Amino acid sequence: MTAGTVALRVACAVFVLQSMAGIVNTPQVVRLQWRQLTVLRTFVTVLATIAGMATLALAGGGIVTVAAMGLAAAFLMVAGNLLLAVRFQPALLRPKFDGAMLRKLLAYGGALTVAGLAAVPLSTAERFFLAHDYSTTDVAYLAVALNLATILQVFPEQLTAPFLPGLARLEAAGRVEDLRALYKKGLTGVFLLVTPAMVLLCFIARPFLSLWAGPQYGVHSTSAFLITIAGVWCGCLAWLPVSYLLSSGRTKAIAWIKVAELVPYLAAAWFLTRWFGVIGAALAWSAMCVLESVLLFMVTQRVADLPWLPLPDRSLRSLAGPLVLGGAALLLTYVTSGLAIRLVWAAVLALAYGTATWWLILTRRERRGLTVLARNVLRRGKPLPTLARNVTHSPASTRAPRHARAYTPRHARVLPRWQVPITRNRLLRDCTLNRSCRSSL
Repeated sequence: MTAGTVALRVACAVFVLQSMAGIVNTPQVVRLQWRQLTVLRTFVTVLATIAGMATLALAGGGIVTVAAMGLAAAFLMVAGNLLLAVRFQPALLRPKFDGAMLRKLLAYGGALTVAGLAAVPLSTAERFFLAHDYSTTDVAYLAVALNLATILQVFPEQLTAPFLPGLARLEAAGRVEDLRALYKKGLTGVFLLVTPAMVLLCFIARPFLSLWAGPQYGVHSTSAFLITIAGVWCGCLAWLPVSYLLSSGRTKAIAWIKVAELVPYLAAAWFLTRWFGVIGAALAWSAMCVLESVLLFMVTQRVADLPWLPLPDRSLRSLAGPLVLGGAALLLTYVTSGLAIRLVWAAVLALAYGTATWWLILTRRERRGLTVLARNVLRRGKPLPTLARNVTHSPASTRAPRHARAYTPRHARVLPRWQVPITRNRLLRDCTLNRSCRSSL
């Protein structure tokens, strides 16, 4: 048995364990415990990377050693997620069989299985036709372009990860307006982040591909990249309707869309690839992504009346921003060619776009919300002052027993210092007609 065969079998076991880790972490996901998930994932990844390099350097080995390190990391990931899951859901230690729940899971997961099977030819057919009609070198040109373009999917993947349990909670509670507001904010956030990232990737694409894969890839893969990134951009926006359909249990809609695309896509991919080569394959793949995104938005708008425009309140400014950024990047492509200088200009353009977005595109309310969110994230884990420390004018010297106190939300117990005198003035104004209250103050 060759080393490659052994490594492939170990990699299959790693895939199974990673799937198990994605199942056992459900108690953390539904409770939005992203800090524990992130810390565990980062720790295991860093540990596996260091252990793999150390093992290769000290004991030697090859692809089997690397696969074994991946298997150990997958075991550790499953064990860590299981320990956290038991902490949040102790009932996991006493599993029970529920036939009704099993039927629901089969109905939910069966549609996703069909969608996953349909996604295999949808994501590989153009490469098969390209290899059949041309050569594996052309397949490599397309694969490199797709690898660079799909980097954009990191943004919606991380931003929409908490959206699935959040939308599921709002859907189950019947809070339709809150669900629409959360969906709209997520869609706008993805648009504001992915659009400038797409423009800047297009700006540095050719020199980066030339340095990363070689000059030939810089020549032949850049055009395919510019075509495929349009489909990736639409696919990034479509993460939001997919999240809603998953959270509401409408997985059959996703399966129907995937299955309906099969025959038209295979025909278009065969025709375009046969006559236009790499460019035709990129066109077919990008057109499929655009069509799928449109169908997903149409379905979510029909079943839940969710918005489909990703623009914020200042829509014209949000459209003008990427256009100006794209125009500046296009002009700079004629005066710059090296990767280093383009990276510098990309950083300058990103800083300018971010500043313009903050002051010209976002409203005052949105800026205030983001500021409060950033402060909460930075101050997480630190003790915060309570209202009892700020309001010292109450005549009551005794406190009610702990079990008899009324619950006060956290935001009502914490007041900034500048609000304390205003609160006292309001109390004095409201108690003007009440002499006893006024004397007590």
